[in-house]
Amino acid sequence: MRIRVRLFSIFFLTVLLVPVFAGSGPSSDELAVRAAYAAVVLRSQIGSVYHTYAGYHLSSAPQLAIRLSNLHAGPISEIVSTPISKLVTVPSADLLLSQTGTFSLDSHPVAEFLTDVHWGPVKGRYNLNNDYAIFAAPLSKVLETAMAGPGPAYNRYLTYSVSVSAQGRERSYQALALFREGDSTARTVDYILGEPEDLIGKNLVTELVGLPANLPVAKREKLKAFIDSLVVDGSCSEDPATKLCCDAATKQCGISSHELAARN
Repeated sequence: MRIRVRLFSIFFLTVLLVPVFAGSGPSSDELAVRAAYAAVVLRSQIGSVYHTYAGYHLSSAPQLAIRLSNLHAGPISEIVSTPISKLVTVPSADLLLSQTGTFSLDSHPVAEFLTDVHWGPVKGRYNLNNDYAIFAAPLSKVLETAMAGPGPAYNRYLTYSVSVSAQGRERSYQALALFREGDSTARTVDYILGEPEDLIGKNLVTELVGLPANLPVAKREKLKAFIDSLVVDGSCSEDPATKLCCDAATKQCGISSHELAARN
């Protein structure tokens, strides 16, 4: 058996997500935001599997931690005239950068994973040449240009605070999620982390559930225990983008117990 890793340039973050649900239960928009960040957590855990392949030891300590708070939702008409710099934290100080790779067994791709999380300069992701004038433009201008395209118009939003700690350092900032009419898929504007929904890859749940079966029988138990620890009650709500299921009571996103049973 041989493991091969294919690394390519991408900027990502491994995180520990703390609850973002507000009130008595999540809206579909809150669910989408929570699931997107939770998917990043799971990609980082797959990275731990890859990096400790020889012993299949899964570290209980996450590389990074992130907390989301102060969620505020509303119709997009409330903020279309607001400058971007008033809605989110613009690229500044150090950003969280990383790489993603492919976990392969016997030359067969098994799962995508995250690695090499570190603080890096703004130029590591953005070519701004110290010109921040674009962030003084109102959100309406961004919707007309960078976010223009086919499909329904964006009609609602969520703003939220993010607190990230990594390598003994903590940083707090603001981020924004936008939603199109009739669609709960989040489009985030997060200049410190990057956009989770563009970075989490595809088939996350399928890859997680199938990973133990790809390992030698003698090495499966620890990984199976890890997969089992991700199971949430079958009454949870599934996010259509990531296929993760989020439990409003425990405020955890993971793999539905029904989903795991169906695939085993």
